[in-house]
Amino acid sequence: MSRATTSVASNQASPCLVTTSRADSPAQPQRPTSLSLFEVDVSGLVRRQPRSTPPARRERRWPEAPRRQVLTAEEPLPGTGATAGASYGALPGMATGSKLADLALAQLERPAIKLIDESCTSLLRVNDSIDLPYPLSINPYRGCEHGCSFCPVALGPFGTRRATSADAAVEATLIDVYAKRNAADRLRLELRRPGYRPRPICLGSAADAYQPVERRLRLTRGLIEVLAEARHPFGLATRSAGVVRDLDLFEPLAELGLVLVLVSLATLDDALSARLEPGASTPTQRLAAMRTLSRAGVWVGLNLAPLQPGVNDGEVEALAGAAAQAGARALRWRGRLADEAAQADMLARLDTARTDHGLAADLPPLDCSRFLPPQAPEPPADRARGQRLLF
Repeated sequence: MSRATTSVASNQASPCLVTTSRADSPAQPQRPTSLSLFEVDVSGLVRRQPRSTPPARRERRWPEAPRRQVLTAEEPLPGTGATAGASYGALPGMATGSKLADLALAQLERPAIKLIDESCTSLLRVNDSIDLPYPLSINPYRGCEHGCSFCPVALGPFGTRRATSADAAVEATLIDVYAKRNAADRLRLELRRPGYRPRPICLGSAADAYQPVERRLRLTRGLIEVLAEARHPFGLATRSAGVVRDLDLFEPLAELGLVLVLVSLATLDDALSARLEPGASTPTQRLAAMRTLSRAGVWVGLNLAPLQPGVNDGEVEALAGAAAQAGARALRWRGRLADEAAQADMLARLDTARTDHGLAADLPPLDCSRFLPPQAPEPPADRARGQRLLF
């Protein structure tokens, strides 16, 4: 009786159960699903529901351009008290070429030069120069002081521009030259990359590596020192006789077949040269530089550029003869005339001039088998003790 009585009592004490429909129950919050923004149509394809309001677009803020140090010829160079108009004395190198280099590099250094200091993050580039058909190129400078009337660099964004000097009555031509101060250290890092394959490099494809500002900045010499340490082959074409300044570096490289030099000439007339290439060395100085390089054992050739019909096309034979007497071994011309008949006639004249003076048409191969990665660049002297480079 006790169990039955207890069960009946418990049933009587429990409340009555009321059955309700789902429609009468309060709405329950639904969980978000992966298809909350999508709907499925009858065919089973998923369509995206249009948003009520488009998302707000974030405004892109470009970083401000870094402020580069701008130097003029009247201002002292960083770390020195010398100015552009000062005399720097004799230059390093062989005694036979130091006077010629000093004259060639200093004769046109004038206050109408605007030097801009910049730091490069990469140096090796694909070569686009027609003078030296090498796959890679390096340029210590952007912009050229030679200011040649036919050069696209002089007419481009880094070329000459008109500006008013300190005297309002005098108007001077400022030449913007961007100097890559860390070019040598950057070249060391790029030549030390794992898997780097050495190939001949064209030094100064965009701007002449021996323009007058090189006399005091010595960026080209720093690059040649790195290439000499790594035994890396390279060639260069220049309109400056100042190339003989680095004859002490060229001689051992020439013995290993790692360097060649092309001297660009357009005319033997000094007056015409001053009009075509006002900032370059005179034709006499360039022929003297060719003779100095040749006597030192450096392979040197003549780069005939530019060749303009009606201007200097009548001097082809005279230029070939003068270059051959100065020790040139090849005559190069990579231009093209608009008239096909004139083009064929010029090629025939060049072949005849080469044959008469014993000049070749092609460049000799450079040896890439001696390459050794250079040493890593040294950290700055003012770095704190124990502090390491991040990159």
